[in-house]
This record gives sequence, C-alpha cells and structure tokens, in this order.
Amino acid sequence: MGLAVSLREAGLPLPAAIVCLSPALDLTFTGKTWKTNLNTDVMLEFEKEKAGVGFYLNGADPRNPRVSPLYADPKGLPPILIQVGSDEMLLSDSLSFAEKAKTAGVDVTLEIWEGMQHEWQFAVGIFPEARKAVERIGEFIRERCP
Repeated sequence: MGLAVSLREAGLPLPAAIVCLSPALDLTFTGKTWKTNLNTDVMLEFEKEKAGVGFYLNGADPRNPRVSPLYADPKGLPPILIQVGSDEMLLSDSLSFAEKAKTAGVDVTLEIWEGMQHEWQFAVGIFPEARKAVERIGEFIRERCP
C-alpha cells in the first residue's frame, strides 16, 4: 500500500487493483486489536513485531505514510481488496484503513475471515478457507483486470 501511495504522489501509473493479505498498515501499534487479539493471534508476537518494526524504521517516524499507509491520503488509489483474519492483531489496521479509504471514495472490499490467522491464504492445500480466499482474490483481480 505504501508503494501505491508513493506511485500516486510521484504521478506514476498505478496498478489496476491492489490485493492486501493481512496488511500491516499502521506501524504505531495503536490499533485496538493489538491488545484485544493478543491471545487469539497465534502467528504474530507483539513484542517481536514491535522490535522488528523498530529495526525497520531505524528512528523514522512510524506515522510516515510510506511505512504506515493509514496516515496517507488514500484518495485516487485503485480498487483494493483487503483480506484479514478475525483473530489477527492486525485486524484494526485493516478496519481503520478500509474506512478511511471508503470515505475518500476508494473502491475497497474488506473481507474479515472468521477464525483465521495472519496470512492464512498461504495454507492452500491445507485449509479450505485458504483455497476459498485465493479463489476470491482471483475473482477480484479478474473483475478489475479484464
């Protein structure tokens, strides 16, 4: 999402559509599900994520729209599909960004998959939900990229 914001700001062509799988859209860790889903998210560990982001930012402002697209103006972005699991600590990032983007007139499809963990889509062949999620991604792309 940060790349799309940067492309738009530079006046460069944007993709026809964007697909986000369990996206980290707010590196301030202020979303409520970082606390409320702390015990249901079995993939991410709060302290490790926070430390990793600290290394990544290397002192940079976590509210910089290029690293935390929640703080960007989403106006003019292409259609976006966001898939996120209900049990993820990242859920609030997706909820907040989708709301902000819709308010700005962006075509956003937010899918909250009940009981799913961070990036469950990669478990195709193991979980039927993963196969269904990947099928949904294909449908979304085919609808927007004829």
